[in-house]
Amino acid sequence: MRHLAAVAVLVAATLSTGCAALKPRPTSYTAFGEADPARDKSVLEGFDKLKEEPQASRPEVKVLVDTLPVGVDMKDGTISVEDGAPYELVGKFSIGTKGGLFPDYKDGWRKGLCYPQAPLVAVTLLAWAVVPTYWPCFTSGMMSRTDAIDAAKTLAWSAGANLVLLSYAGSGEEVGGGVGFLLKTDLSAFDPKQVRPKDAKSSPGEAAVTRPATLTPEI
Repeated sequence: MRHLAAVAVLVAATLSTGCAALKPRPTSYTAFGEADPARDKSVLEGFDKLKEEPQASRPEVKVLVDTLPVGVDMKDGTISVEDGAPYELVGKFSIGTKGGLFPDYKDGWRKGLCYPQAPLVAVTLLAWAVVPTYWPCFTSGMMSRTDAIDAAKTLAWSAGANLVLLSYAGSGEEVGGGVGFLLKTDLSAFDPKQVRPKDAKSSPGEAAVTRPATLTPEI
């Protein structure tokens, strides 16, 4: 009876909460300039070390969604900076989640419940997944916009950037992650009013001379 009661509680919890949310994380990062995979890897590793740091200890990072500051241009999937504009291109990134047999659950209690069952799912060729005790372990690749922004800010901190140009993967309250670019600038002189939608064209005098650009990142 106790076993059945426990299963009933798990089933009720699953039906009420839906699929388990995962912690957002960068799925890719590439710095601009000379290729240096070791440096890119260190930025991703730095994200894992910094993601649990309290907000009070974090440096300021600005995030612009589908918006470009004046002096930065994007055309045909390529980003560029006007000569003389106070922006340095740092890198490109994508944000997603870690799934698989051992997902990075946002709710810590799910790890204790689900990780011991993961080998059973593998050796039974997924047959164990129909067992009610595993139902709370089903995951969703979606995340809140706030979580996507927080992950992008942490990655920017690890990469030495302080300005994020972000595009969500999706248009709802929950999104499938995002892609974007990291820049560095003097935030004390940054004017959030001096921006334009990403689709808008520059005025004739805005992007006459540009510095090297990069392709739009992919998830």
